[in-house]
Amino acid sequence: MKTETRTLDVLRQWFFEERVVAFTLKNSSRENIDRFADWIIETLENWPVEKPLLIAYDLSTTIFTPQARKRALEVYEAVPTTVQGRTAIVFPKNALGNFMKIFANKSMRVQNPRMERRFFVNLDEAAAWLNEFRSSTPSESEKTEGVLKGTPDEQRITNVTSPGST
Repeated sequence: MKTETRTLDVLRQWFFEERVVAFTLKNSSRENIDRFADWIIETLENWPVEKPLLIAYDLSTTIFTPQARKRALEVYEAVPTTVQGRTAIVFPKNALGNFMKIFANKSMRVQNPRMERRFFVNLDEAAAWLNEFRSSTPSESEKTEGVLKGTPDEQRITNVTSPGST
């Protein structure tokens, strides 16, 4: 794991040979929220389109402020619509965490439909789930076997045959 810092309260960590990136916000001051969001957006703008986006946001020690809400929406809008992957969000395991999940669930519905998302209370579990990702582009054998998996908002497609098969 490689860890980078902007401040003691804003971290970026790379897991699994830099396949998974995680951003951690440890303090909800306005300055830290801005540094956190700016760093995420900078990373998203430079993300290679051919590489799956496997990203975690660790908010387990923060509080939800109007500034955090505003900047979260900017981050969600910065996710490229051309990439596929997964987003994991780590929330505190309390009533505030539940409120933050409701906001994230509602806000992220408009995000790239090729991005799966899941909520966690532990960064290690989130990173492990991200690392399990495999491209959702079906192989030829999957097409003929009828195994196409979509995002949670898409229906599963079964009994699909490849073009030219009878």
